Amino acid sequence: MTEIREMIKYYSHATFFPQEASYYALQSIDLFGRFMILKHKLRNTIWVLTLLLTMILPVHATILYTLSGIVKDATSRETLPGVTVRVDPIEKGAITNIGGFYCIQSLPPGDYTVRFTYIGYTTITKQIAIVDKDLILNQLLQQSSIERNVITVEGEREKYRQKMTVGEVKLSVKQLMMVPKIAEPDLFRTLQLLPGVLSASDFSTGLNVWGGSPDQNLITLDGIDVYNPSHLGGLFSTFNMDAIKEATLIKGAYPAEYGGRLSSVLSVWNREGNRESFQGKAQVSVLSSAATLEGPIPKGSWLLSGRRTYIDLFTKAMKQMKATDTEFPYYFYDAQTRVNRDLANGDRLSVSGYFGRDVLDYKDDYDNKLNLNWGNRTGSVMYTKIFSPHFYSQSLIAISQYDSKLDFDANGDKFSFSNGITDYTAKMDVFAFPGKDIELKFGHESKYLMFYLRSVGQGEEFANVKEQSYLGALYLQTKYTPTPLLSIQPGIRYNYFQRGNYSAIEPRISIKYRTSVNSSITAAFGHYQQFINLASIGGGSGFLSVMDIWAPVDKTLKPGKAEHYTMAYETELTNDIRFETEAYYKNYNHMVEFKNIATEESDLKSQFYEGRGWAWGLDITLRKDYGDWTGWIGYGLGFSKRQFPAIDSGRAFYPKWDKRNTFNLVNTYRTSKRGELSVRWTYSTGQPYTLAAGYYRSAMPNDADPNRLIPGRKNNARLAPYHRLDVGYTIKYEKSWGTISPYFEVINLYNRANVFTVDYDFKNQPPKKVEINQFPFLPTFGVTATF
Repeated sequence: MTEIREMIKYYSHATFFPQEASYYALQSIDLFGRFMILKHKLRNTIWVLTLLLTMILPVHATILYTLSGIVKDATSRETLPGVTVRVDPIEKGAITNIGGFYCIQSLPPGDYTVRFTYIGYTTITKQIAIVDKDLILNQLLQQSSIERNVITVEGEREKYRQKMTVGEVKLSVKQLMMVPKIAEPDLFRTLQLLPGVLSASDFSTGLNVWGGSPDQNLITLDGIDVYNPSHLGGLFSTFNMDAIKEATLIKGAYPAEYGGRLSSVLSVWNREGNRESFQGKAQVSVLSSAATLEGPIPKGSWLLSGRRTYIDLFTKAMKQMKATDTEFPYYFYDAQTRVNRDLANGDRLSVSGYFGRDVLDYKDDYDNKLNLNWGNRTGSVMYTKIFSPHFYSQSLIAISQYDSKLDFDANGDKFSFSNGITDYTAKMDVFAFPGKDIELKFGHESKYLMFYLRSVGQGEEFANVKEQSYLGALYLQTKYTPTPLLSIQPGIRYNYFQRGNYSAIEPRISIKYRTSVNSSITAAFGHYQQFINLASIGGGSGFLSVMDIWAPVDKTLKPGKAEHYTMAYETELTNDIRFETEAYYKNYNHMVEFKNIATEESDLKSQFYEGRGWAWGLDITLRKDYGDWTGWIGYGLGFSKRQFPAIDSGRAFYPKWDKRNTFNLVNTYRTSKRGELSVRWTYSTGQPYTLAAGYYRSAMPNDADPNRLIPGRKNNARLAPYHRLDVGYTIKYEKSWGTISPYFEVINLYNRANVFTVDYDFKNQPPKKVEINQFPFLPTFGVTATF
């Protein structure tokens, strides 16, 4: 180990080996060394696991073989995730992963029937013979308007049999697009309609999942962490829906392959592009325009998608026409791209990137200037290596950046604030199928994190902070199915965070038992840690959160910890409707909340309140994924509490996203071959807020605002219940060059006055409470065209 370290130090002086790479490599070696040192602590555990694996791996007198392959769309050659592959008469099955790959093990020689089923596609049935070797069977599926038959139902059952997580929801592009939208489709606003997923307001795309805060969610795009996935300060998410292939949300107790956050995981994957022909899609709405282009390259494909809002141009034109006196010089734009290349033996190379920016450039009549701009940039290279049908790997090298900058100039008084985070990531996931009914996944993740914060005013530098740290992780998880009724998925993850010298072992386990052909019970547990925290400058409202800062823990501020206990029951009530109920309990320790007050102390602990929290509840869902009528009805009962010794004398309180009861109805009805009607109705208990106990007037002379509120207990009152009805109608016209689909939608159809926040009017004595409302009745329209 010492010799390797010295060698890297020597080569770090060479121009081709930058100092950052040297530091990165040294920390990777440190991670491996620490893991080796830790082995003696795990010696007994490893011995027991080895014994168990030895006991459960069966010995076969008959040589068994493997059926594997990749499933793609017949038209675009895009790989299809979530396809059910079923082998009869032995009733074994598998579900394709995000790359369309499947693997079915332990097949004795013989003749079999293989069925490929996927919602929206024609079911394919093939007769195969396995004689004396493994068989690779790739398949193309053709899209079909027929979405309802017995085989499709059986395919959906297989998906639920394979799923080992509690609270996991997979949403296809079709399901994401069917929900009534505010000017344009949005991934996060669709997810907020799921039971157990809450939002702070109409103005926030932040996800509060099973009692957690938005910064406790791990959000990835093509495997890359995204640190501030929102536009317009939280009104829209950064993900362009036309480029999305699939989105998977795991609400809690997620497996060992994920780490670094306390609450949930949202994994978003972009489409690969059409491998057969060039095609495009364009969308124009009252808010923005977007376009997606895609096409083939030799042995591969490409995709490019972009959009831009024109709020600035619209308000400027309205002002010139004297229709309004107000101009809002704000816009955002983003672009996503992906290039894929097939290599020999089924290997694949993918390069993807994202770039998005928000810009606000304001100048008033008195020459006061405000410039705000912020955004994300990501780039990655992923290599999939298939060693054999039993063994393949995915390697990723990526960079993710988020930064924001504010410049303010008022009568010569200048102020500048900037902050950001850069994440260099290298990771590898290995998938193995070592024996009958055994699936193995293991890997590592290494992150080099850089943080900065700078604040300057009137020529004086108030802050200039630069921090860096290394985060490394190793994980192992396996899925074992000893009988057709029982599946067990244990896992373990080891984390090391260099800043503060923190290390931790995180055990995870999930157990699933099938009570009948179409019913099952799943229980899962997991331990989690988070090494970076979000300082919400705006108080964590989720609105205009451009100034929020990511800060790493240090020796003075311990990493956050959480334990998840979850259980689910799933059953198929009819061939069309599936019932799910999920219960959860989350226990949080070393939680932090930014103080948002000036302090002379420089250590992190002085900048945050530290405390604990709890969340528990129950979700119920009726879901229908195919047919003329699709959608879901969801109810969530949730309790969330926080307790900080320095807040409200240490009394526990409900955070602002504790809404107790939520009800969502999301449905799309196919009115004809061309038309679809979408309806969404949502209801929730009013969220907590702090009601003032009184007020007084400041004695300071020349105080512009002498009125002062005396706050009551933290979140001691609740707003009125929230409810809203949205409707939309889309009609599709087939043309020789493609399709055109105009749509019309109404947000808040009956104009419910839902309260956003409470203010006080001091013109009245005593002061009068004033309620500020959220979205009013809001019609919107647009058109989508494909060619």
